Amino acid sequence: MEDLLETLKINEEIAQKFFEIEISILSILNFRDLFEKLLTEIREKFGVPYVWIAMIDQSMVLPQLSNIASLITLFLCWSPPRSTANRAYQK
Repeated sequence: MEDLLETLKINEEIAQKFFEIEISILSILNFRDLFEKLLTEIREKFGVPYVWIAMIDQSMVLPQLSNIASLITLFLCWSPPRSTANRAYQK
């Protein structure tokens, strides 16, 4: 019985995270912002270091998203340059 209750609690926590993600993307009106927000929210809420969306080759949406995938990859991999002042404290 304890296992069942623990599973229910975990499932409730997961459902809450998905609900919070859903609420955060409801007002987004373009694909770029939608995917940026969706991938960021999934990464942060679930602690997943690498998040991506796979599209089927024959998808009608794929041509619209071809450039977005590159932008998202750049967004997720980019880190701001460190100033020389910050480098002095990191040594």
